[in-house]
Amino acid sequence: MSEPTDEERERVAQARRNLRRRAKAVEFEAFEDAELRREEEIKKLSAAAKSGGKPSSKGFATGSPNQKAKSSQRGR
Repeated sequence: MSEPTDEERERVAQARRNLRRRAKAVEFEAFEDAELRREEEIKKLSAAAKSGGKPSSKGFATGSPNQKAKSSQRGR
């Protein structure tokens, strides 16, 4: 097989540069999207805190303390 010409080498090098440029652009857009989602979540949580409402996360305990006492007495 013959050696690639200078023109072919330049095309390959240009293609690699284009791929790197596109990869950087995709990475940047993903970062921007994630940052926007974080900002929206912060705004949502801030609005909920100001209005006195609870955040919609399922991780927060709900109910009265008496319910917890009753559930612990069930095993007796």
